[in-house]
Amino acid sequence: HRRRLVEKACTRTADAVVLDHEDSVPGGEHRAARDSLAEGIGLAGKGGSEVIVRVNNEPELLAGDLESAVRPGLGAIYMPKCETAEDMRELDAAITRLEEARGMARGSVTVNAVIETPRGYLNAGAIVSASERIDSVTLGNEDFCAAINLVLDADTHAAMPGPPMHLLLVARAYGKIPMGLTGPMTGLRDEGGFERLARLSRNHGLLAPSCLHPRNVAALNHCLPPP
Repeated sequence: HRRRLVEKACTRTADAVVLDHEDSVPGGEHRAARDSLAEGIGLAGKGGSEVIVRVNNEPELLAGDLESAVRPGLGAIYMPKCETAEDMRELDAAITRLEEARGMARGSVTVNAVIETPRGYLNAGAIVSASERIDSVTLGNEDFCAAINLVLDADTHAAMPGPPMHLLLVARAYGKIPMGLTGPMTGLRDEGGFERLARLSRNHGLLAPSCLHPRNVAALNHCLPPP
């Protein structure tokens, strides 16, 4: 929702740009962020990157986020905290109504299903098969670790690749893209550590992860070409 950052997004050589309307928007600023979204989608897509909007998966916010986001120029919805197949069917129906109302081709907006809770993890197969609109699945590493009280350190880090690998198998079984990294991102300034994580993720079979800072785009482009 910060115009200065959105204007620069098209220069970052990323395959896709995510406009984050969840964690990056402080409470009380959602309406202003939504009002700027139409312009933001145009600005972020100027360089040819796909534009994705990360919405809030909360009843009081989701409908308004979708209303603002689904418009020509949008490539995908980044849906956090996916937990049930029924939630995904309702999301599909809501996007379809907006596509039809705005003269967009049905199915033109895809969905990246993000798994961040134990319930979502156990329901992953049902979630990704609930809608043809879902083209990829990823584990929200940091939130998932917090949800299961996993404190990542040198002793526990070996356990972390298990959940992403499970989702990779689910994705492959249902013809979806297995996105993400094998563990939480290292410090934003630790470019060497991030590149090692990206290479390890590629070697495990994961594709097309996201990053928080533009300085990490080059490492992802080098280590993990788009699917």
